[in-house]
Formats: sequence, structure tokens, C-alpha cells
Amino acid sequence: MADGDDEYAFRILGPVQVHATARPVIFARRQQQDLLALLLLRAEHVLSIGHIMDAMWGDEVPRTAGTQIKNMVSGLRATLSDGAQPLATVEWQAAGYRLRIRRGRIDLTDFNSLVDRARTAPPPEAVPLLREALGLWRGRQALAGVRANFVDDARAHLHERRTDALEALFDAELACAHHTLIIAELTEAVAQHPTREGLVVQLMTALYRSGRTSDALDAFRRARRVLIDNYGLDPSPRLRDLERRVLLGDPSLDAPAPQPARPIAVGRGRADPPTPHPANPASAPADAAGPAATDPAVPVPAQLPPGIRGFTGRADELAALDALLVDQPPATVVISTLVGGGGVGKTALALHWAHRAAPGFPDGRLYVNLRGFDADTAPVRPAEALQGLLEAFGVPPHRIPTGVPARTALYRSVVAGRRVLVVLDNAADADQVRPLLPGTPGCLVLVTSRHRLTSLVVVEGAHPVTVDLLTAQEAVDLLSARLGADRVAAEPPAVELITARCARLPLALAVVAARAALQPGLPLTALAAQLDQADTLGVLSEPGSGADVRTVFSWSYDRLGPEAARLFRWLGLHPGPEVSAAAAASLLGRPPAAVRTPLNELVDAHLATECGPGRYVLHDLLRAYAAELSTAVDPVPLRQAAVGRLLDHYLYTSDAAAGQLHPHRYRTLLPPLDPDVTVEPIPDRDQALAWFDRWIPT
Repeated sequence: MADGDDEYAFRILGPVQVHATARPVIFARRQQQDLLALLLLRAEHVLSIGHIMDAMWGDEVPRTAGTQIKNMVSGLRATLSDGAQPLATVEWQAAGYRLRIRRGRIDLTDFNSLVDRARTAPPPEAVPLLREALGLWRGRQALAGVRANFVDDARAHLHERRTDALEALFDAELACAHHTLIIAELTEAVAQHPTREGLVVQLMTALYRSGRTSDALDAFRRARRVLIDNYGLDPSPRLRDLERRVLLGDPSLDAPAPQPARPIAVGRGRADPPTPHPANPASAPADAAGPAATDPAVPVPAQLPPGIRGFTGRADELAALDALLVDQPPATVVISTLVGGGGVGKTALALHWAHRAAPGFPDGRLYVNLRGFDADTAPVRPAEALQGLLEAFGVPPHRIPTGVPARTALYRSVVAGRRVLVVLDNAADADQVRPLLPGTPGCLVLVTSRHRLTSLVVVEGAHPVTVDLLTAQEAVDLLSARLGADRVAAEPPAVELITARCARLPLALAVVAARAALQPGLPLTALAAQLDQADTLGVLSEPGSGADVRTVFSWSYDRLGPEAARLFRWLGLHPGPEVSAAAAASLLGRPPAAVRTPLNELVDAHLATECGPGRYVLHDLLRAYAAELSTAVDPVPLRQAAVGRLLDHYLYTSDAAAGQLHPHRYRTLLPPLDPDVTVEPIPDRDQALAWFDRWIPT
């Protein structure tokens, strides 16, 4: 390593490298390097097994993926150990792996820190910060040598960050009147990124200030030809206006007076973090509102639907969203994903928080229902969504280009420099969302989905917020908000039964509250008795109202693959809410490795929750829906065979556990094991006791 680089133990802004005591670490297998690169992109964050599988293999997850990941982690741990103190540790936490850095630094972390500092620094201080940040890049390709599925998107994101930093550097250099010094760098940057209008503007400005007016106009003509040939798009108003001002010799284009530099501590990205964006917009600087706030010709869209009446609870989730405004100021655009099952209240939470945060986004509040899970309508195509977003900012329809790339480019140009909140509701997948993301600081995007949107977390650095069932108290509070505290407090046993039978699912509770509100004289005890019937789902159905619990569940179920759909139905045959991977494999009659993919699909669709390594749970309403589907879809012999394999799983596993507890006691000789039944491995007495403790209630 070069002098001064000895503290960068982990490098991904170029070839992926690890250095221990000034020597490079050699990876035994390429996949170890790929996994380390993935963990470094989200260092100190937990990545679930499902996320890792998606990132490493995409849609082609091998049957042995779980075993491969364990082997990769084991090898990586050995590789990262360097004497008594490891460079980093890979820890299992909360159903996933977390990379903790113990020694050395990550070049990407310092790059981001330096760029963040530069964004809030005066130009003379920003220039050395940005040059140091860009100096951390080695070569032109980040993550060189990585071949995993995630690398293309991750590399594109990192290169976009580098280009943004390059533009910020040239802005600062121009503000310092260094226009002549940067012409060569700008010319090279425009050649590498010919469609980046910001770089073209900077090159034209530098050329004009250096007395090269004709060269500045030539740069405009070349850029115009590139945009027309590649996208069928004319230059933006900003670029056309600059051409006009160059032709007129506008005095406002002249170089500013050089700014005096102040002392600055440059190095390793360790200075104080930038001032966070104010959570209270009243405390924001007067000039921070963005162009729309001062330009009456630019519409300020206010598209948020009304908030949900009687919204209660969700204190932790709201705090996580609030933290995005204070604790983590955006280097580009802040993205948060609200993910959870159908009827859990993702949209209600998103709208409640969006209305609360709206004053901090004076240049617009956009809302798009992407209809990713809709019974009657296909998901909204990105081109259609972009059309609506552009029209919201007053772009005439005839000025909106065809094609998603061109519309995305125009959309990002329109919102550049503005503080805009974008709510993308009910997204089907990351590909539907990605073209709708702004590209510049000041914007915040809130995405709701039933899928985990893993690639948005890995590539764009989205902040995932899981929206789960309400707590018992939150469920009571919801009923109190809808029905009045006195009515709810008068019948505690009935309220307890209602919340339990509704599985603390907000949609189900809202249906019950609506019925009670329409019948103010009806005792809650009577409603509780109806819910205590066998057909709870029938009681919670309001066909045609959008509040039919069955229908909401069906939108997720209908998108499952055949094997995941079969597994979901047969999990409804299981006698308890929690099931092991081995029991699920026995239900399907498949090897444990083969059942990992359908289980991940159920977790991704929030039709099951991974409550621990190899353990999954369905709440009561989902179990009832699954059992109902199995009765309607699966022939009796198939259901009986599945239940038989499940019972054999418990019989043979309990026999193996009993053998560990009482090895010398006589046990009934069991018939030969069906090869389609999976038995849990019980290697010792402690495992036997743990297995009985967990599964005897089942």
C-alpha cells in the first residue's frame, strides 16, 4: 500500500482487497471475496439469509445455498483473523449476519464521510475534502473482481456516487475561481459521462470564464447531439438557458471573487459529521427551501391522500423514520422501505408520517399508488408513474419523452435542487421503484411493499423498516380511537378476545371497529362471540369494501410460485403457529435444501415470518386462510399424506431425542422411515431437551 494508506484494511473502490499488517489477504475462494464485498457495502448492518441469497444468486438460488453461505462465512472468519485480534468479525444476529470492523478502515466509509462533510463546507474547504474522497478510488471500476448477482447494481450505484462527488468538486472549484485549472479534468469527465448535463454546464462555464466562448458553445452543441441521438431528448431548460447567456455575454456568468480559505482538517474522513437536516423546518436556513419555494411558476404538488383516522401506536417505526431526518443526513437521496404483510398498516403508517414530515419538504409531496398487489389492476408501469410525476411539476405532456430512461433523466432534472417527499405505495419490486428515485440531495422517498425489496437495501442503501402486527396495547388503543375509550374500557374480556382473534392485525381490527361503530348498541361481547366461531375469516369479510381480509391475503398468495403456494396451504395443516424447516420439508415431502426456496418466498411475501434460524411462524389469521385454501384446493388424499409425513417427522424426531435422554431404556421399534420425511438431527442430550421444550406444545 502507498504511504498513508496503511489504515485502509478494506478496499472496494477498485479491486476488492483486504490488508492485514501491510500485506494483502488471499481469499481461498472467490465467493468469500464476493460475500465480504456484500457485507462491506452494509457494514455494521444485519443482512438476513434471504437477503444474502438474493444478492449472491438472484433468481438462481442453488439448493445448497444455505450450506454454501455457512461455508463462506466460516472461511471468511478464518481469513479475517490476523493474530490475536481479527480485522473484522462476521456475527450471527437476528436471523442474519453482521460484519463488525475491529481494526482498520473501509475506503467506502471514508469516501462517504468526506463527501458528506464537503456538502456542508464552504467551497475553499470542500475542494480538498472532495479531492481526498475521489483519491480513494483506485482505477475506474469499483468492486473489481466480484461476480455475484448484486455487483452490477452495486457498482452502478457507487459509480453514480463518484460522479456526483466529481460534480460537487467542480462546483466548488468554480466557486473558488479555479475555472482555468479544471478545464482538462472537466473535458475528460464529459467524455466519460456525455449525458451528464451538470458536467456539461460546468465545462461550458469554465470555458466561458477562461475567454473561450466558441469552445463553450461547441460543448453545448456536442451535448445536444448526444441527448437527441441517444434519448430523443432536447437539452434541459437549464442547459439551453446557459447557451443563451453565453451568447449574450451575461455578466452573471463571470467568475466570482476568490474566496479566502479557512483552516480545515483534511484526512481520513474523521472530522465532525455534517449538520443534520432539521426535523423542524422552521429551523432550516431561509435559502434551504429549494427553487420551487421561490419560483411561483413551478407547481408545488401536494398529492398525499388523507391520513388514517384514529391512527395509534407504531412509536418505534415512527422514531426510525424521524431519525432519517436528523441522524442520517442524505449524501444523495434518502430511501426508506416499509415492508410487511397485507393488512398490517404500511400505508397508514407511511401517510401518517408523511403528513407529519410534510413541512420539511416545501417543494412538493408526491404520492403514487404503484398497485403492486391489486386484485383487479396490473402494477403501474414505471413509464406511467413517471408521466404522472412529471405532469405534477407542470411539464407539458408533449415535452415528456418516450421511454423510461429518458423520462427518468427528465424527472431527476426537474427535482434536482428541490426538497421533495415521494411516497411510493404498494410497490411490486425494486425494478418498479428504481426509475422513480430522485438523484440529488434534499429528497426523501418512502416505499411500502409486501416484498422485502432487498436490492434497494443492498444497492441504494435504503433503510428497511419492518411493519409487524400491533402489540396487544396498540390493538386496544386502535379500538379505543375508533370506538371511544369508555366503550372499550367497559368490556375488557371481550376486547381481549377480539384483539386475539384478529391476530392484532390492523385491517381485521378496523373491520371489527367499523361493525361496532355502525351498531353502537351492540355489546362488544356479542362481536367477540361471533369472532370466536370457527369461521373467523368470514366474520372479518366485507366484500367489495377493500377491507376483506381474505381478499387482501389473496393478493400475496396469488403471486406465489406453485411450490411456495402448496407449502403455504399445507402450513395451515400444522397444529401450531410455529414450524421448523424440517417439519416444512416433511409436509412437502422434499429434502430440507429444496424447501429453503419456497420458505424464503413466503417470508419475502410476508406470508410467514422467520422467527429464528430454521423456524417460521404464521399468525392465526394467515393459518386460518392457509387451512381454508388447502381444504378448497387440495384433494383429501394429498392432505392426508402431508399430515402423515408431518406426524412421522414429530414421531421419529421425538424418538431420536428420547434416545439421547434415555439411551438404555427400551423403546418401541418403529417401522422404516419414509424417505420423504425429514428428521431433526439430535446430536446430544442438551439438543434433545431443547427440542422437547420447544415442540411439546405443538
